[in-house]
Amino acid sequence: MQATQVATPFHRPGWVYEEKVDGYRMVASKEGPRVSLISRQGKDFTHRFPDLAKAVAALAAESAILDTEVAVFDRPSARAPTSPGASVDG
Repeated sequence: MQATQVATPFHRPGWVYEEKVDGYRMVASKEGPRVSLISRQGKDFTHRFPDLAKAVAALAAESAILDTEVAVFDRPSARAPTSPGASVDG
């Protein structure tokens, strides 16, 4: 089933929904202290998302591979992310 775009979310008994957020598909990997964030195109964006890299580095696991969707919001209370090209190329 594909999502349908609507102007505002609705609330009805028996219905559950998830708001759609577009972001950047990345693989976050950790091996010891080394962390990398790689895009679907194979580009290294670790330097573009230092807070995310720091969070991955802080994981208790010695090694990890995380399939992620990174969304960048233009302000802390924003409901929608900035356009994909606004902060990252590729």
